[in-house]
Amino acid sequence: MVDNAQKVPLARSLEAFGLRKAQSAIDLLGQSLPASVVAVPSSGIVKVKVELTNLPFTIPQITVPIFGAEYLRLPIQVGMKGAVMAFDYYLGGMTGLGGGTADLTPRPNLSNLVFAPLGSTAWSVVEDPNAVVLYGPNGAILRDAQGRIKLFLQPAKAELDLPGGVPFVINGNVVVNGNLGLSGNIVAADGSSTYAGNLHTSGNVVAGFGGADQVGLQSHTHTQPNDSHNDVEGPTSAPTAGT
Repeated sequence: MVDNAQKVPLARSLEAFGLRKAQSAIDLLGQSLPASVVAVPSSGIVKVKVELTNLPFTIPQITVPIFGAEYLRLPIQVGMKGAVMAFDYYLGGMTGLGGGTADLTPRPNLSNLVFAPLGSTAWSVVEDPNAVVLYGPNGAILRDAQGRIKLFLQPAKAELDLPGGVPFVINGNVVVNGNLGLSGNIVAADGSSTYAGNLHTSGNVVAGFGGADQVGLQSHTHTQPNDSHNDVEGPTSAPTAGT
């Protein structure tokens, strides 16, 4: 076979050989790349596409874990922008994507990627930049690990769900700027006895409001029954203010 091996200096051949080997090794390394979400299979896993153009090859869409803890679930949406970060060794045993355990075996350069959202100038302005802001497209849910106690903050409702017997305790005053609706009784703090405090109001107290037997306590009177004293019976006086 005819070649130019004898015409090319050995030093130049060795240099070219070393460069090729080095470039091949670099090509196997993972790359941190800009990416956007195309699907959300579960709350901790996303499928992303790499946001690069003018490539001589096609990079497939990749299913990767989200960077973050189980105890704070981000409402990842299709189209969310961020980046995939490359880790050195196999992550399947940590994420459930493949299972098994890690060792020092080199993996393909798209195998050990993790997605992380990135900040953007397009984000909405917050009310206080020095406060923690928590929201999602449908609001926010705060719950315990088992989902027994839930606080919903959503466009159509703000609701606290508690299992039977679990109290919601407020140590301090409660101010309600609006109507206070109750579907239960007012009882003592232990829940088993009658409330012993006072109810102060400058307005009327009406029992059975809206019903046929409603009674206004501030104006309510009783007609005294006939006591056989041969006198004219009249209505009792309304309650005195402050009693």
